[in-house]
Amino acid sequence: MTISSTVRIAGPFTGNGVTTTFPFTYKVFDAADVQVIRLTISTGIETTLTIVTDYTITLNSDQDSNPGGNIVLVTALLALYTLTATSNIANLQPTDLTNQGGFYPEVITDALDRATIQIQQMSDNLTRSIKAPISDDLTTLDMTIPVVADRINKILAFDGTGMPTAVAQSPSSITGNTTIVGTLGVTGATTLQTTLGVTGNTTVGGTLGVTGQISGNVTGNVTGNVTGNTSGSSGSCTGNSLTATTAGTVTTAAQPTITSVGTLTSLAVTGNLTIDSTTMFVDSSANRVGIATTSPSYTLDVNGSFSSNNVLFFCIPVGGETAVSTQLAMTETYDPYNVVSSGIFTAVTAGVYFFSYSVSMDTPSTGTGYTGSCAFSSNATITGLSTVGAGASTFNRGNFKASIIVSLAVGNTVFVQTYTTMTNSRVLAGYGSFIGYMLQ
Repeated sequence: MTISSTVRIAGPFTGNGVTTTFPFTYKVFDAADVQVIRLTISTGIETTLTIVTDYTITLNSDQDSNPGGNIVLVTALLALYTLTATSNIANLQPTDLTNQGGFYPEVITDALDRATIQIQQMSDNLTRSIKAPISDDLTTLDMTIPVVADRINKILAFDGTGMPTAVAQSPSSITGNTTIVGTLGVTGATTLQTTLGVTGNTTVGGTLGVTGQISGNVTGNVTGNVTGNTSGSSGSCTGNSLTATTAGTVTTAAQPTITSVGTLTSLAVTGNLTIDSTTMFVDSSANRVGIATTSPSYTLDVNGSFSSNNVLFFCIPVGGETAVSTQLAMTETYDPYNVVSSGIFTAVTAGVYFFSYSVSMDTPSTGTGYTGSCAFSSNATITGLSTVGAGASTFNRGNFKASIIVSLAVGNTVFVQTYTTMTNSRVLAGYGSFIGYMLQ
């Protein structure tokens, strides 16, 4: 029989974790003539399998009329691999025609088939090799590569005459647009002048300098200066972010996470800012900050209690008639240390405090005037201005205000005392305040 097909390859077949049998349709003389190669898809590494250990061969009975057979794997081919089969018939001629011996057509045909198969195998190998164009001048062409000693740790290149040579690796410079579909591995220094588009993974073991754009996802650490704009709308930056200076604009995706492993000297945010859901919220439209609330009603709105190194105390007059020389009735709107609303500040921490008050008082409508005043009262020594204000008979009303600086021990108290000449003088509710905080 003749060999009418040039195909000497079966596959590649992609594994599915179930299939174990794969067909081939080219002529061989023995099961050992079939070569089976498994490719690991993720790495591109090929492994030549071993007959009996990894697979067996079932040949069709008539290799002339029905060439080929089946490859039967010992273990099903996983989806991680592909399988390719070819023939690997040795370049030998085993047919021996002796003088006055038998001269059988089948013997002659098999010998010619063997030679044809060997030519086809060589043709497949040549197709996969680097070849010089047929138009190259054979009188000057020399495609011999340098000897081992001259090409160790070097890369293949071509010299000024177009002949192979070995050159040392050096920093790369890309001056045009480059799109890489797959994996880019950089172990040295690389300078990119325009645009680098990577559809697959990018691994940089050395330095990658980009003066144009990087499009796609960057996963891992970015160490160094970013001097251009980094846009995350179509890609994202995950890992340890930037450990040096960012001299451009960083635009993140809808749910960004920015982690600084160094010192972030400044951060400018345009628009609202939310930290950990409700921990802190900045309303940029109303210029308000909310703590534990996302709807601040004031410039600083704290939903809950808070403490400060400066002990804050604030209350307002209750209003109503006052007796001669009595403690001024107050409603405390903030006093984190004294549960009872008394209008009396009691120090829980020793230190120097500042207090101030303002109070409005008037006489009954039938009165002709009064004299009166307010003053601080404390069981500690008071320094500073203590009393300002006097009755005004013309308006029957007096406004009093004062401030003090006082050193308090734990348990010392401070409150506002009224002094009037009329027992039914009135304090105007809500007009004024009594406030204090710790200086040191």
